Amino acid sequence: MGKGKIFILTGDVNSGKTSTLSQWSEEYRREGYAVGGVIAPANWRKGRKMSYDIIDLKSGERHFIASSEPIENAIRYGRFWFSNIGIAIAESAIMHLDELVDVGMIDEIGPLELKGKGLARGLYAALGHPPKKLILVVRKSLVEKISQAFSITSFHLLTTDSPKP
Repeated sequence: MGKGKIFILTGDVNSGKTSTLSQWSEEYRREGYAVGGVIAPANWRKGRKMSYDIIDLKSGERHFIASSEPIENAIRYGRFWFSNIGIAIAESAIMHLDELVDVGMIDEIGPLELKGKGLARGLYAALGHPPKKLILVVRKSLVEKISQAFSITSFHLLTTDSPKP
């Protein structure tokens, strides 16, 4: 593992992890830091999550990544279908995290990554050569499993109430 500091932003499902990460991203950028990686905001309809997008924090580009309705060329996990194209775009953004990025962010590492799918390959690359700060979003119930599976032995745990690291 590289020399960057690793932070895990955690909380329950729908606790505001992505919103917190998005806010921190904007604050870091205003302060002059180079920010990279991805956040995955949900798209809601009638009080229910229907899909997710991926936002490349370096370029600002937004792409579709997951849907609660069946889509082609996708991996199904739970009630969502994850687009292979969306995953590839997200992985590319994550793989471009390096020492030139001050703060890297990856939203969200979860059950799909524990199965070696989703953003797992990108996460391994980021952990091998992390930026100065790497913030991972992991739901509370998976922190121990994720840290063990990806050999993350030294990290700082954050919640949505924590100050920006």
